[in-house]
Amino acid sequence: MSAFLVGHQTIDAVVSLKLQDPSSRKPISLETAQKLGRSLWLLNALALEDRYEQETANDYLETIGHYQWTPRNDAIPVLLKSARCFLYQCSEGDVPETALYQEITDLCDSFKDRGWERTAEYDGAPWGLCG
Repeated sequence: MSAFLVGHQTIDAVVSLKLQDPSSRKPISLETAQKLGRSLWLLNALALEDRYEQETANDYLETIGHYQWTPRNDAIPVLLKSARCFLYQCSEGDVPETALYQEITDLCDSFKDRGWERTAEYDGAPWGLCG
């Protein structure tokens, strides 16, 4: 398995999917969305470190630190497939055991349980969004 650092748009999609979560009690602020996005991207970089056994996360700290969330207006199946791509890219080392990884897994599973992964739109969505 190879792993890569997902693009800005993929992180935006995961944060946007989180905002679609019906179990969320209240909307999250822009500041919270940006912190979540930075945490997600750092998680991805840490998985790359585990995968390639080198200090990879430090190479991305500046990019991660400047992350600004851009809301995505994509349909839920597109956001969900991007979130699944994100999880796949983070499935190295101890990263899958982190609370944030599990939170995103649970989020994806909640949408899967409602049938969003059994749609033509999900099948046709890109594996991760570019950019």
